[in-house]
This record gives sequence, C-alpha cells and structure tokens, in this order.
Amino acid sequence: VPDLTIEKIGFNGKIKCGHPSNNIKLVWPTKNATGIDTKNELDNKIINNHLITAINTRTCNGCCMHEPFIFEKVIHNVSKKSKNDMLRPFPYFRSCKTAFKPYDLVVTTALIIIKHHLMNNIHITSDGDDSKWKDGIMITTHFLGYGDKFTLDHKF
Repeated sequence: VPDLTIEKIGFNGKIKCGHPSNNIKLVWPTKNATGIDTKNELDNKIINNHLITAINTRTCNGCCMHEPFIFEKVIHNVSKKSKNDMLRPFPYFRSCKTAFKPYDLVVTTALIIIKHHLMNNIHITSDGDDSKWKDGIMITTHFLGYGDKFTLDHKF
C-alpha cells in the first residue's frame, strides 16, 4: 500500500504479487535490460552461474517486494556522511535497492519527477547506468512533458 502524504512518499512492490515463482535469488540487469516481465519466462533470463542471474527485463521471484522507496519532506533517521566522504556532495544519503523488480520502474520514474522539481537541491545516483533509467525517462517525457534531459548525478 503506498504511503502518499504531505510529509512523505513511500511504496514498495507487493509481497504476494501473483507472478509465478522461480529460482532466481540474486539478479543483475543486462546492458540492454528494459521493460517488465510479468510471466517470469525463462527466455528473458540468462543464467550466468548459480549465484547471479542476468535478466533482460524487470522480474521477480514471486515476490515483487524488496527495499521500500521512502522520500520524506523532512529527513529523519538517516546517516550523516563522514567528513572524508567525497562521493556524496550533500550531507545526507538515502538509498533504495530494487533488485530490478517491477516496482523499480516506479522508483526511477518518481526520482525523475523529484529531480525535475528539486533540480540541484537533490542528487540522484545509481548502481546502474543511464540505460536502466530510459523506461522512466520515456514515461515522464510522454505523460508529463519532461524527463528527456534527465541524467544521473553520479554513477557508482
């Protein structure tokens, strides 16, 4: 259930999403991964080894939930960066790992919208490259008329 109030935006994927279960434990999107696979078809996955599965589309293992996305108006209970941490230009840091599950598309779209409105008052970073954001960029550009100029502030 989304938590949308004047104080915060919060959501996650569904615990019981109805998608078929599979044996995927740890995933990493391929270079050209896009879209959402709601059927968990094996031809959309490339098995690299027994630990990591490379996937071509956002997919889940029968549970679309991973880490919750939380964006608060006022920052609470967040770690402050150390004086030696030059990777983060702002004094606070938050993250949300989505494991490239279907709600990743909603997270990236929300962050593009937030960046559009807050501009340089927020920095958006990602473990993935710019290509993993193209679906969110397409959605915001098509439906909201902006987003086509979005780029990540820093890549890890």
